[in-house]
Amino acid sequence: MKHRFLAPIRLSALPLLLSISAPAALAHHSSTPHFDRSETIVKDAVLTDVKLVNPHSYIYFDVTENGETNNWRCELSSAAQLKRLGWTDETLKPGQKFTMIGSPAWREDNVCLTNIIRLEDGTQITRSTNLSGTGVNGYVTAEEEKVDFTTRPKYLANGQPNFTGNWRTVSFGRGAALAAPRESAEDYKVTEAGRAAQIGYDMAFDDPVLRCHYVNLVKAWNHDAHINQIEQTEDKLILRYGFMDVTRIVHLNETRFPDHIPPSDIGYSIGRWEGETLIVETKGFEPGVLEHSSGVKHSDQLHALERFYIDPKNNFLIRESVLTDPLYLSDPKTTYDGQELVNLPAEEYGCTELSGTNNIRPGESVTYHRGTGIESHIEKVEALSPDLSSPDLNSQGQNSQGQNAPITDVKDSEVKAGTIGPRVVDEGALAGGGAVKWLAIVIAVLAALGGFMALRRKGG
Repeated sequence: MKHRFLAPIRLSALPLLLSISAPAALAHHSSTPHFDRSETIVKDAVLTDVKLVNPHSYIYFDVTENGETNNWRCELSSAAQLKRLGWTDETLKPGQKFTMIGSPAWREDNVCLTNIIRLEDGTQITRSTNLSGTGVNGYVTAEEEKVDFTTRPKYLANGQPNFTGNWRTVSFGRGAALAAPRESAEDYKVTEAGRAAQIGYDMAFDDPVLRCHYVNLVKAWNHDAHINQIEQTEDKLILRYGFMDVTRIVHLNETRFPDHIPPSDIGYSIGRWEGETLIVETKGFEPGVLEHSSGVKHSDQLHALERFYIDPKNNFLIRESVLTDPLYLSDPKTTYDGQELVNLPAEEYGCTELSGTNNIRPGESVTYHRGTGIESHIEKVEALSPDLSSPDLNSQGQNSQGQNAPITDVKDSEVKAGTIGPRVVDEGALAGGGAVKWLAIVIAVLAALGGFMALRRKGG
């Protein structure tokens, strides 16, 4: 089957696109499904612990009100980002007093999103405050961190273009040098079967990142400015993602796919060189998610076509991607991103999901693909659902022991907290929301049935 490639990107032809896209910051995932951004809580706190982990760090503290002390936890940015911003294990210490200003969790008491940590001396720290003193933000590479391409071999001894090294995205976050197109569900042309597959998806519970899953091979390569590694041999190119510790092998000595490919989230990749460009095709996927805010899905028929080359004007490693799925997508999905070679070490991601029962459906047990987390929501409770139309919404494997193991040092209060607390649940509103969901299901089924009958009539 022949494929139409994206036209080669020439950065000089993109000024308008870049000027529109660059200011937009793409987050891990929007906070709106998890926290009530319309509310602000202010708590006098005494620090008990800080866990610098990925995908989100957490600060733990005691709050004493009306003679009763409760332990809270509030979400911070990823450990990778915080460490880049100067955070260490000594930044905040147990026993330290401060004021927490945050947004409460939708479905769990004593949990929040950190907005401001105000220390006793008046210092205010946000999730993006630079504590390093370097002036470098979490997304933009400093000059001293960049590799000097004038001393770097353009080709390897085997004649292949030299893609080896540690790479960092230039297409993610504020100030990105090559901002990738900002995506939404509308960018995917979905079939009736694709829309039916989306029914019931709720980002608050179903976002793959919440289960230590890398989402998909396109998004993860460009996620949150982690360090990606490329190794090359005569017959293989190895892509080590900084996000979720994913490793892909591109087989360069194979001209066709194996007859049988065990389905996986990374699929099976074969590649070939066309001059300075590496063409990679991948198939053999298990069903998964393409766009994790709205839950656009892909089937096991997903085919990925990637085109890697180094742009000589800025030495960025450009990747153009074309995703096709005859079952769930009516049109191909195209995008691009860029990487910059850096003198920065790659670090193990080590996914440790601490979001707790705020992000697990009542009564549900969950599996963590490449990491650990809380296994289940202990108490069955009604869960509030945020308005997913909020403007704040933008955009398998196992652990190192070969187990899907729970975190052993999570406090009991994190596991057992499951009630909504003081918020009043409008039962009528909940019932209405259920009716809307069932109506959507009925409409989708009728649409699919109508399409099937139309095809039968046409075929008959």
